[in-house]
Amino acid sequence: MMRAAAGAAEEGTMNGDRCATRMTAVVVGLLAMCLVAPASVAAAGSGASPASGLRSAAVEIACEDSAFTCVTLSVPRDHFASAASTESIHVTFAIHRAVGARMGVWVTATGGPGSSGILAADSYMATMDPRIVDAYDIVFFDQRGVGLSEPLACPRAAARFYLSPADARDPRQEPAVLSAARSFAASCVAESGVDPAVLPSFATRQAVEDLEAFRRYLGVDRLDLYGESYGTQFVQTYALAHPDRVRSLILDGPVDLTLPLDEVWPEAVRAMDRTLVRTLDACDADPACRADVTGRTALGAYDSLAARLSRSPARVAFPLASGKSQVRRFWATHLETVALNDMYGQWGRMELQRVIAAASRGNLVPAQRSLAVDVAMDPETLTVTPDPSWSDAAYYAIECADYSMPGPTPDARARAFLEAGRAAGAAAARLGRVMFDDLPCAYWPAGSANDTRPGRIVDHAYPLVVLVADTDPITPIEGAERIVSRAPGARLVVQTGGPHVLYGRGVACVDDIVTALLADGSLPPPRTTCDGDLVDAYLPLPPVSRSAAVDPLAMATAVDDWIAMLPAYAWWDGGDGGAAGCDFGGRFAFAARGDAVELSMRRCALTPRLPLTVAGRVDPTGAVRLVISCDLGTLVYRRSEGGALRVTGTWRGRAVDVRG
Repeated sequence: MMRAAAGAAEEGTMNGDRCATRMTAVVVGLLAMCLVAPASVAAAGSGASPASGLRSAAVEIACEDSAFTCVTLSVPRDHFASAASTESIHVTFAIHRAVGARMGVWVTATGGPGSSGILAADSYMATMDPRIVDAYDIVFFDQRGVGLSEPLACPRAAARFYLSPADARDPRQEPAVLSAARSFAASCVAESGVDPAVLPSFATRQAVEDLEAFRRYLGVDRLDLYGESYGTQFVQTYALAHPDRVRSLILDGPVDLTLPLDEVWPEAVRAMDRTLVRTLDACDADPACRADVTGRTALGAYDSLAARLSRSPARVAFPLASGKSQVRRFWATHLETVALNDMYGQWGRMELQRVIAAASRGNLVPAQRSLAVDVAMDPETLTVTPDPSWSDAAYYAIECADYSMPGPTPDARARAFLEAGRAAGAAAARLGRVMFDDLPCAYWPAGSANDTRPGRIVDHAYPLVVLVADTDPITPIEGAERIVSRAPGARLVVQTGGPHVLYGRGVACVDDIVTALLADGSLPPPRTTCDGDLVDAYLPLPPVSRSAAVDPLAMATAVDDWIAMLPAYAWWDGGDGGAAGCDFGGRFAFAARGDAVELSMRRCALTPRLPLTVAGRVDPTGAVRLVISCDLGTLVYRRSEGGALRVTGTWRGRAVDVRG
């Protein structure tokens, strides 16, 4: 449960990078639909059964640019209405059939709420052990309101809301905070074009019945369920409604369903702050990171910047690709937005270390770039760039239907929620703003008035494995431990220093436990600890000044790293190319040339008063060659496919030939 699986959408693959994660989305286009006969329908599951079942034939075709088949079902909008109700909604599932003899059907519920499971399906499956792919039908889906399932979207309203400078922790700013939440709720619903009367139908309790309809469509008796983040909320809700239809249950970064909203978020605030402190302390323990921070510890630099911004926003001369600059304001709430989104995984934590190190030098341009990406805006143009894999409108439609806020009026509900957060310590926390991301639910049309939580898994006939990191910033380890303590026989797997959501991130200790459960039915010990890294290896900033630009290898590597970290390039979709302004003036550009990428810099100053001219190429293997020229010399930088470095040329009047 968290708006930011947006939070980092989560950790993306970076072009020309040294880090690739499973979160790369494969864009799925519109379906050219054709009708097929449905499979035979098995008996409905037990539990809190809906009043009506599957109504119509399914649409089953190949998902575009994917190894999966997309199946669209027409299901009741309200599964619990009387049988006479006829209104339907279309929900799409993606299935990859078992390569060999089928052992079961493994369903993944992705995070959010509001993320597209179908867009993640191929990249997620690529991380799975072949034994799973061989033996299981693998299923992903777009929950109602997302992606291919009659989507809701309000990216423009969301960007305005997330950029609001109103600080919910400050009682003096309460009128502005309430106004921002009220305005967002109204404008998001209007922008999405949804009838407010149908918003309660996006609740998780309705969506899990869509999965039950799909199970009946497949004609299988039980499902193996994996949920990540909000997806754990989804699969637990399904398991509570249909316990005899669950073959195994894996909760990764789990939500404790028993907590009301005003208890969920204070726990998350404390976890966020712990992870932030550990991340910045890790910078001080790393000589390269510590060397980039000017004048104080990394945590001290963060606190000093936050205090300064709370008094007045910074005015940042943001460099544009045109060679001009644009003055932008950066508020204290913007710093929190950047830090919150970067806490979800090791790459983002390293990125935050760089942002704070640059800010300690007086350079807030990297922070401004990160902020734009976090709110789905183009850093260069500030135009909203909708993310096909994520929906803020669906997040609030689901979240506000699942959780209640007590109070007789919207304003009363909002004020009570603010007060509860402050009383729980959010006002004093560095990242306390996360407590108030759900404030629009106080004003959301037809928000939930039911304060009864879905229940808890206690008696279970199926294997239950819970995965969590001790540095999970949003579904903290305390919740995972409570879930396991209530469910006899449940297994807990803890990764030290890990990200939010563990499976498929390349840690064998975690991945092997999941594979063993599915392939062999094997369970781990009651508690397993897996070693992990808190933060990815730090990528040093360019030299702070001309006089500091002494080491030619460090200089050339910093240019390569700056390019890899630049959002315009890192999130490039492989189209024609793009351009961006350099931190202290000048222009960087990139373009596809056949199966390679050409890079160029023109008077590009990554260090004050040190403009660079660069011509470069990234070949299809990922190897990089850059020719870097300035008045201090000319360097030829090579990074091999395997990461070996070599720099030749001249620098400050001396011949250079160094390797790294």
